[in-house]
Amino acid sequence: MLATALFHAPSSAAGTRRTSTTVPAFQQEMQVNYRDLFEAAIITGAQDPNGASMPLERLLAAASRDGLQRLGDQSIAELIRLRSELADRADLSTCAGLWSGSMARGFVPAVESLPPQRQREWAQLFDQAARATINRMPIRPAPTPDQYQPALTRMMSRLPPADLEALRSALDDSAHLTPAQECKAVRVFYGALARTNHADAVTLARAMLYQ
Repeated sequence: MLATALFHAPSSAAGTRRTSTTVPAFQQEMQVNYRDLFEAAIITGAQDPNGASMPLERLLAAASRDGLQRLGDQSIAELIRLRSELADRADLSTCAGLWSGSMARGFVPAVESLPPQRQREWAQLFDQAARATINRMPIRPAPTPDQYQPALTRMMSRLPPADLEALRSALDDSAHLTPAQECKAVRVFYGALARTNHADAVTLARAMLYQ
């Protein structure tokens, strides 16, 4: 659930050349820092017993998750803001994939549909995550149940009844949701995180990086 968004291999690294007028802002920014992204992926792969045989998409996803787990609270708050906006703007399939974890191929097109400044902010966050891995910044521990559950309870207590029911149903039975239910749940979740207090929001968002 609530899968970590993927790094995306920049097309210029494969030798494709396009003019700046046709390359989305996200790709332009990623191309600037692609060496960081791939170095982080190599480090992550070396730490995984199956890293040598891991497909590139999975390796980049693992590097993304590894780097985000190392970031400080302010960067996690930025992740909340970006994911909340992405969920609100994405089509049904991509929105649902944010909850289920099945949006690997839909993530980049969804980001590239955002305004250019938001695209650059996504790319910059990924570069922060890559550099955190390269610099061997310590992985922040996952919130404990004693930290996570009270934060979730406080956040949910402020939801309107319909949103509360949608989120509670998704948390209780995430394996049997329709795409519409998944999309509703992720929009409620990140919308609520954006409105709750900073400490609880960071606790809940950080916990999602370990699921």
